[in-house]
Amino acid sequence: MKEINVAVAVLCFDGGQLGDEFLVAKRLMHQHQGGKLEFVGGKIEPNETARSALVREVAEELGLDISANLAVRMGVIRHEYTDDAGRADKKVALHVFKVMLDLSQYKTFKNQQFGKDGQVLSWLSTDELHAKKDEFPAANARIFEWLKLPQYLAISQPLANFTSVQQWAEHYAKVCEHRQNAPLYVRLQASISDERAAIEAVAKVTAGGACRLIVPLSNFLAYQDKLSQAARAQIVALKLNHDELMTAKAQDLVQNWAVDLPILASCHDAPSIQKANALASLSVAEGRGAGLVAILLSPVLPTATHPEAAGLGFERFGELAGLSDVPVFALGGLKPDDLAQCQAYGAWGVSGIRGFGG
Repeated sequence: MKEINVAVAVLCFDGGQLGDEFLVAKRLMHQHQGGKLEFVGGKIEPNETARSALVREVAEELGLDISANLAVRMGVIRHEYTDDAGRADKKVALHVFKVMLDLSQYKTFKNQQFGKDGQVLSWLSTDELHAKKDEFPAANARIFEWLKLPQYLAISQPLANFTSVQQWAEHYAKVCEHRQNAPLYVRLQASISDERAAIEAVAKVTAGGACRLIVPLSNFLAYQDKLSQAARAQIVALKLNHDELMTAKAQDLVQNWAVDLPILASCHDAPSIQKANALASLSVAEGRGAGLVAILLSPVLPTATHPEAAGLGFERFGELAGLSDVPVFALGGLKPDDLAQCQAYGAWGVSGIRGFGG
C-alpha cells in the first residue's frame, strides 16, 4: 500500500500568562475519519516540500497566509489505518510542524466559526486540547506527547565538580528555579548510589516542587523502587546514551517499558538516528507507555566537555535533523539564545550545560 505524505500544521498562539491556544478543525462527515477533530493540513504534492505544502494547505483550508510564520519541525508520524474488518485501509506519513501565529492572525480568526470548506473551527487551551485527544484521528496521538516537550533542556555538570552531593543539589535547585519549565538532565558521571542521593537531595531542597528531572534509564531501573515519593515525582523522563541506544538491549528496554515516562536518546550520526526512529515506531506499535519521544543530536559546535569531537556545524546538523522522525534537541556549544537559529535548521529545542546555568 502506497504511503500518503501529509503536511500537518499545529496552529498555536502564545497568549503569554494566559497560556497557549490551538486552532483546530472538525473533519467533514464525508471525509476519511469524518467527524474527528484535526490539526489543519493536507496531502504533499510530488513537487512540494513539507513546508511549502503546509503553507498551501493552510491557505486553502483557512484563507490564512503562514508563509512568514515560524514553523517549528516536530517530526514524522507513520500510521496505518484499518477498516471495520481489520483490513489495511490507509497508510499515512504525517510531517508535523508547530506554527506560531501572531496577534493579528489570532484576532482575525478568534471568532471565525468555519473554514473555507465549511469545517467547524475552534480554539482550545492546552488543557482543553489534551482533554480532547481521543477525539482526534489515531495517527495524531504522538503529537500530544510532542507538545509536552519543553524547548529548553539543561544538563548538569558532573558531581566531581562540586564539594558534595548537597552543594550539587542546592546549585541545581536554583538552576531549575531560574530556568522555570526547563527540565534538568542529571548527568553526574558518578555511582548509582550518589545519583540516587542527589535526586533525593534536590527533592528536599525544593520541597519536591521546583525541579523536573531527566535521569539515565539504566540507572533509574536500579534505584526506582528505593526513591522516596517526593524524589520519584520529580522525574519526568528517562534517557538512553548513544552506546546504549545502539545495543540490542535498547530494543528490549523500550519494547518492555510499561512505565508512562517518555524516553530521550542521544544521537551523533545517521545510523543512531535510524535506530531511534525504529525504537520510536516500536514503542508506538507496542503501546508501551510514552516510548521514545525525542533525541538529542550533538555536537552542533565544539564543546569544552568533548574537545576531541569536531562539531557538526549547522548545515550538517540540519541534514541529520531532517532524518529524525521525532523532535530534535540541538546540543553542543549552544546557549538558550541560539534557539531560533537551531529551529531554522530543523531543531525542536536546544540543550546545553554551561550556557544553561551549569
